Amino acid sequence: MNCESIVVNSEYENIGVDDFAFHKGITYGTIVCDLDTHKPIDLLEDRTKNTLSDWFKNHIDIKIVTGDRSNAYSKTMMIRCHQRYKFQISFICSKI
Repeated sequence: MNCESIVVNSEYENIGVDDFAFHKGITYGTIVCDLDTHKPIDLLEDRTKNTLSDWFKNHIDIKIVTGDRSNAYSKTMMIRCHQRYKFQISFICSKI
């Protein structure tokens, strides 16, 4: 993915969060995608709950968050849900 494919837009409300590998087995990050356009909107430097929590602090209009059952992501999303009642959290699991 190159920088030109990242959508810079602050008007999204529905996002998906997942991890990805910068270098498989070594370094992982977090990708945030707009669920309405299906395009990536941000790449975070790691996959820790603190990084995702900081990202949420700058994006207060998010209404729906989807993600897998990763401990770091689910705990962060649950904390945000309790802090802001407009959050809806759904966890999507799929078998491959």
